[in-house]
Amino acid sequence: MLESGNTLPELALARGRPSVVRLPVDTLQLVIVCKGSCGGHKQATSQIYIESNKMPKVIITAEVQDPAKWEAAFRSHGEIFRAYSVNAPISYTTAGNLAVVCMEVASVETMQQQMALPATSAAMATDGLKRETFKMFVLDKQFTL
Repeated sequence: MLESGNTLPELALARGRPSVVRLPVDTLQLVIVCKGSCGGHKQATSQIYIESNKMPKVIITAEVQDPAKWEAAFRSHGEIFRAYSVNAPISYTTAGNLAVVCMEVASVETMQQQMALPATSAAMATDGLKRETFKMFVLDKQFTL
C-alpha cells in the first residue's frame, strides 16, 4: 500500500536499491523496475511492464490469398476488433500465405459472437482470408517459470 502522496517511482527510490514493485491494477499487474544505483536521487531509470494475468489469449490462423493485401486490410479493422473485446496490442505475422494473429480479449464469448456475424465474414472475404482454413485457439493453460 502506498502512503498518501508517494508515487511508485518514489517508493522504488526510497528502498535505495534496484527493486521491483508489484501492485494489482484490476486485471493487470503493474511492475516497476528501478535500474542503477537509485541511491536517494530521483534520476533512476525505470521501466514499466504491464503483465496481463487474467485476459484470455486467442490465437487465430488462416490461409490468405495475398499476404500484403490481407495485412493492409487487417490493420484497417480497428473498430471490428474493439467489438470483439480485444485488448490492444494485437500481435500478428505472416509466413507465406499463412496469417497468424494473437490477441487478448476480455470475453471469449463476446469474441465468438462477433466472429459469427455476417459483417465479420464479409470483412474476412474482402481481406482475402480463406474461411475454410480459419482456426481459432483459446489458450487456457499456462506454464509459469
